[in-house]
Amino acid sequence: MNNYLRNTLIATAVAFLAAAVAACGSNDHVRTPPAPVFLRFATINEWQQYGPGANPLDFDYYIKSERLPKDFPYLATNETGYGGVLLAVALTGQPVAMDLSCPVENSQTIRVRVDTKSHHAVCPKCGSRYFVFENYGRAVSGPAAEKELELRRYNVIPTDDTPLHGYIVN
Repeated sequence: MNNYLRNTLIATAVAFLAAAVAACGSNDHVRTPPAPVFLRFATINEWQQYGPGANPLDFDYYIKSERLPKDFPYLATNETGYGGVLLAVALTGQPVAMDLSCPVENSQTIRVRVDTKSHHAVCPKCGSRYFVFENYGRAVSGPAAEKELELRRYNVIPTDDTPLHGYIVN
């Protein structure tokens, strides 16, 4: 019985230690605070009309407080994260979404902008550059790369499994 109790205590301690170690480093690369995100494109027609586009390297900025893009029909249920949402079409053709807030600056109003020549998102204040069309928001240079920070990612989920589906960003 004594061996059983000792082995159980050791196993429990190892499990707690493993969980603590995993939890400590799991989100160190994302500093942008969590904030509600919800954009719904109910059909492919809505995606084509209000989404970023259909081709790799297409993108758009969604900032509810500034009503961007101007033609997007914001509803009370829509939310656009901490600093806004960068919705883009990756090189793979899949839609991706990231928060516009630079994790180095950690401000709702200091937002990355896509440089259409390099295809990186660039922070206007610290100069950090991020991959957005591949590697989904990882820093490529600047203070963010030195600190191994990345843009907060959001989910882009098809609304259903039909060919005419739209997307939900959350």
